[in-house]
Amino acid sequence: MVERIEPESERDGVKGLAVYGSNGEKIGTVDEVLTETTSGRRYFLVKGGLLGLGTETFYIPESVVELTGSDRVVLNMTKTDVEAQGWMNPPNR
Repeated sequence: MVERIEPESERDGVKGLAVYGSNGEKIGTVDEVLTETTSGRRYFLVKGGLLGLGTETFYIPESVVELTGSDRVVLNMTKTDVEAQGWMNPPNR
């Protein structure tokens, strides 16, 4: 069953913050915070790309966020780890 995802309006002030992996490599920027309506799980929709060429999109679960600061979100894994998780598609689709 596909759960509907609804965006939250700039939840926790993270929209627009840079997202970094645990090794300091920039992954992208928080575009939206999404919540699955039936489970309540939250995801950060993160968009990034190299020098404006192409765009990578990740649906990163809140559970891997290590730290949220005034100018960044830091994950407990690297960008390579994020890419290996297959989080390029919306959850449960």
